[in-house]
Amino acid sequence: MSAAVSPAFWVAPDAPVQPAMTVASLEHAGTRTPIGWPVLTPTELETLATWLRTRRDAVLAGRTVAQIAEALDTVSARWLAPDFPPRRAALPIISAITGYSEAMVAHAIDLEMTSSRKGDLLGALDEELGSHNLLDGPSPTHYGTRRAFGPGLVGGVFSANIPALPHLTAMRALLVKAPCLGRVSRHEPVFLPMYAKSLADVDPGLASCLAVLTWDPADAGLEAAFLGAIDHLIAYGGDVALAALRSKLPPTTDATWHGHRMGFAVVLREALTPDGLSALAHALAYDFSVFDQHACLAPQAVFVEDGGAVSPHALAEAVASAMADWAQTLPPRRLAVEEATTLRAAVDRATVRSLMDPDVRVLGPARGVQGVVVLDPEKALAATPLDRFVRVVPLDDALVEVPALLRAHSGRLQGAAVAGVGPRLERLKATLARLGLNRLCPPGLMGTPSMRWRHDGHACLARLVRFCDDESRPPR
Repeated sequence: MSAAVSPAFWVAPDAPVQPAMTVASLEHAGTRTPIGWPVLTPTELETLATWLRTRRDAVLAGRTVAQIAEALDTVSARWLAPDFPPRRAALPIISAITGYSEAMVAHAIDLEMTSSRKGDLLGALDEELGSHNLLDGPSPTHYGTRRAFGPGLVGGVFSANIPALPHLTAMRALLVKAPCLGRVSRHEPVFLPMYAKSLADVDPGLASCLAVLTWDPADAGLEAAFLGAIDHLIAYGGDVALAALRSKLPPTTDATWHGHRMGFAVVLREALTPDGLSALAHALAYDFSVFDQHACLAPQAVFVEDGGAVSPHALAEAVASAMADWAQTLPPRRLAVEEATTLRAAVDRATVRSLMDPDVRVLGPARGVQGVVVLDPEKALAATPLDRFVRVVPLDDALVEVPALLRAHSGRLQGAAVAGVGPRLERLKATLARLGLNRLCPPGLMGTPSMRWRHDGHACLARLVRFCDDESRPPR
């Protein structure tokens, strides 16, 4: 295999199936990257799934959860080291494939691996299950004992929107002592195989409980073999892709779905002070810059109350300046032609509106369209073209107007950054939680959730677990 070819798969060396490989390039924004794609049949996939199931008893049953978390922690620590060879190799490859700058890929790896350390891994289990020890054996309860079991085989369908995110599904599976068979996205197929190989270097036995592959979802035979072999599916994707998976998933197979979501920021007038303006603008600009707005937690708009010591217009100007600063630290993505066309059209529409309506302002970089800030009086939450397109929407009373704007998006709301102080801030948070938001944070933290966040509002580790209670003590 040529050193220039990045494999889009990984299986343990002792697995009964070693896929053949064909080389074909991925292209993004004019850059072509040779990728080694696996070639396998439905029968081979079924054989591999059957073998992975044996690893549950052969490997995972003999480990404590703390031992598994220790191995995962070691791998995370290695990926956090700037001179770690797989990390250094991953940066240019993932950048070429996705268009993200190498600085953004490195930043993503830092964020994901920092939240993947032993303390947070075990802490997440303790918070969701009561105790991670339930997975190691019986633990006392009021009426006897309780223990927990993970699935026989977890299936993963991974996303491409955030570099380094796909390892989360593999970690969740291993933490509940379940093997994992995954299909990586054809838009970013290389990080997870690299991660699996780095796990194998630390703990070959634990890594043998993973298999990372990819195939065309339109291949009915491979999809059926995959979906028919697993006990629980964890799937990321857009509405169309997830709907297709739902239609093919056996009705008895459990699933965790991570689909399209929307986020936003709200700045109450109490937070609009001259002394705090620079820090607030810097934090908001980071939220719009990290992952170039492609994360499910990325904001689509900033709703800003009028009547503070700083006007919404002044905040918009400060955010535009901060966006330019972040563009130096975390350079924007290289856009494909269709992406650039969509973003340019959105900026042009805002510019035309500004010529007809003096309340519309377009602020942004001297060159390009990534980082444009639009002061927009249209009170709405709407999907933007992404790639650092910022809408600043003035409001008279956020506590009244924001809930009204959100009702049209029920079921699609994810996270919100909220800035303010005192009782009005707490009232806003309570209202947002009731309306379906599942993560609230200050500006500057939207794109950096912890491992303990209950993604989409669900206890993702607990959803994988089956409990068994032994009630041997009589009721008192």
